[in-house]
This record gives sequence, structure tokens and C-alpha cells, in this order.
Amino acid sequence: MDSALIYEVKPQALDDGPGIRTAVHFKGCPLSCSWCNTPEGKRVGPEVAFDKARCQHCGACSEVCPVDAVDTSRWPAVDHELCTGCYACVEACPQDALTKLGVPLSEIVQAAAICRDMPFWRVSGGGVSFTGGEPTLHMEAAGKLARKLQKRGAHVLLQTCGHFDLQEYDELLGPWVDTLFYDLKLMNGEDHERYCGMGNQRILENFVLLNRRAHRGELDLVPRIPMIPDVTSTPANLRSLAAFLKSQRVPRVSLLLYDHGWTRRLKGLGREPPQGPFMDTPWMTKMELWIARGYFRGIELVRPDGKSTIRKEIGLGDLL
Repeated sequence: MDSALIYEVKPQALDDGPGIRTAVHFKGCPLSCSWCNTPEGKRVGPEVAFDKARCQHCGACSEVCPVDAVDTSRWPAVDHELCTGCYACVEACPQDALTKLGVPLSEIVQAAAICRDMPFWRVSGGGVSFTGGEPTLHMEAAGKLARKLQKRGAHVLLQTCGHFDLQEYDELLGPWVDTLFYDLKLMNGEDHERYCGMGNQRILENFVLLNRRAHRGELDLVPRIPMIPDVTSTPANLRSLAAFLKSQRVPRVSLLLYDHGWTRRLKGLGREPPQGPFMDTPWMTKMELWIARGYFRGIELVRPDGKSTIRKEIGLGDLL
């Protein structure tokens, strides 16, 4: 279990599944999506995030770093190639300008600690969501935790990019997952490799097999499509995704609104935002969102938490 790193445990999360939930963010992802909304979870190893606005340049962090990886007078302030993840700089900073990203699962997320929020789950129909990064990179650790949580009565939800070994999933993690939020981004394999770092063959194959189980009532599966302007939201891609889902007789899908707040957090990791069409057009218009909905006519559109949409035209959140 020690091999799995967690970069955040978020209590009372409202957008990571039905009800009030505790979101456990695992570190590391096999994909490298250009628009990744959780850059803190991309890399497997420990990292230190730097908040320039909080820093008073007192030098305390530089004094305690054993490998000279921290210097707030430069950018990036943390040299992640040198950093060993000892977090001495984080402990020494009096302004909380440095943050730990990656703590062993055994240290921070025992089932008993997570279950402190159990009263909220029971009242709201919530539970625990494994997210990331990509939780399936840590099948054994995630599976052990999921099993403990289920024994305590928790509903366990897994958010995944879909790129994993299905046999290993079935053995180590799947039996203790109640709901699967499954991301589908691009149908064209070359586009997927261009924007996400690798092809989508395994992702689509896994989805087809898992969807068959969903039709047999063996699991709760919700495909989700991030609406990245001029990348995943193009008519050609949405048309292909809709055709694929309809061919699989998928009853519902969630279209996720794009949030470009990740660029600020990316800079905190000392990285520049990538180039892409979504950087020039960070928002979709209301009309574009309505058109996007039209491609999925015949499939129920659900909210990011997996619940049915409210049938009122009161805002963009209800459009998707």
C-alpha cells in the first residue's frame, strides 16, 4: 500500500459522484492530456507546489533543502529533477507557500479516517470517490482500501481514463467498485495520441467489455466526455462519440464543462501551459453547448455527479 501516493483528500466533495463524498486523489496517470484539469496528479512521484503570492522570500526553504532544489528567487522555484520529496522545505515555510503533493496512502488515508464523513454520506446518498491522476495505476492499494470502505458501508466510485489492464482490475479492484465514471475524450486514435500522449484502443476495448457488464446489471457505468473547445468538442468528434455510444446502447452520458483554472496550478508546479486551440478559446458559447447536446439525442444527459439533469433552462450547468 505504501507505493501509492495521494496528493489530496477532499472531504464533502459535491462534483465527484452522487451525494456528498470524500474524494481521494491518487498520483500518477498513464495519459498526458494537454488540458489536464489535475496537473498535480500527472506524475507518479512526490512533488512540491509553490504559491508565489504567499512567498515572503525569507529563504527558510532553501536553508533546509538537502539537495539545493528550492530557490524562491528564480522560476521555477522548485527544481523537480533534483527534488527528492523529503518535504523539509514545506515544513520550514512559515507562509505555507509550499505544498506537499504526494503522501503514502498508508500514512494519510486509512479507512477509519475517511469514514469520519460517513454521516454525510448516509444522509445524502454519497460515499468515497477514487480519482486522480489515475487510481488504476495503484490497483492493489486502491483495491485494499475500497474493500475496507465497502465493509464499513461506503459506496465506492472510481473515476478512470480507461487505460488499464482489465484482468488485473477484475482481480484487484473491480469487485469493490460500485460505480465507474469512465472518460472518453477523442474517437480518432491519432488525435488521441496527439493530445493525450497515447492511442485509445485499450480505452475503447475496455469500455465495450465493461458496458456489456453494465447491461447485465453487474456494475454502474457512466461515460463522461470533457468538452475541450476545438479539440473534443468538434462536430466530427462529438458525432463519432455519439455514434459509438449509441452502437453500445449506452443509456446515459455526462458532458463535462471545460475549466481552465488548471493553468494557474500548473504554474505552481513550475510548468508552462501547453500550446493548443483550447488555450485561445477557453470557453464554449451557450449556443455551442446546445448544439453539442444535439449529437446525443436519445441518450440521457446527466450532470457531472451522475444524476439526471434538471429539465429547466436555468444555466450552463443544466445544459450538460
